[in-house]
Amino acid sequence: MKYSTTVIFVLLATFSISQLTTNAQQCYQNGRDGKDGTDGRNGRDGRDGLRGETGPPGPKGEAGTPCSPRNVKQFTWTDINDDRDVGLIKVWFTKSTGTSMLRVGFHGNIRVMATAGKSVACRRYWFTFNGTECDSPTFIDGQFYADNTYNVHHHSTIDGICENLAAGEVVIGFHVGQCRILASETANAYTGWASATRIIVEEF
Repeated sequence: MKYSTTVIFVLLATFSISQLTTNAQQCYQNGRDGKDGTDGRNGRDGRDGLRGETGPPGPKGEAGTPCSPRNVKQFTWTDINDDRDVGLIKVWFTKSTGTSMLRVGFHGNIRVMATAGKSVACRRYWFTFNGTECDSPTFIDGQFYADNTYNVHHHSTIDGICENLAAGEVVIGFHVGQCRILASETANAYTGWASATRIIVEEF
């Protein structure tokens, strides 16, 4: 009887181990793949590499075009004290090419006032080129209006650029006279009182 019981126990134990082994094999065969893990963080930047060698010199550039010397003249007067109400100053300038422009400028003292007993005064100052006002793009002038007899002198500048002038000698005139839209015979003009007067001409 003891012998039979032992045999039955051994058989049961063997059956249980075999059953566990079979179940374990089934788990390995039927399991699913796991989910992908999250990406890791970016790594740090690497160190700077060693400095490379200096390359060979590049080819020599083309020679530049030499610039023409500036063609500019300044005409000056000291204490001209010109009391004319109609007048003209002339200067001469040699223009190098027909494709350039001329810039002219008057810098000096101007006074315009009404004569005694009058209330309106107007005088115009303007440039001409060979006797003609500039029309490219327009004339170069300044007008001075006064409605009193105050004897006040101011430094003034009349400046502009004229195009399409032929090469060669240019006679540049600076005039004082009647205003363009207001005739005034009662204006009293005064130019260059106790100071320097300049006309500057530049070709460019």
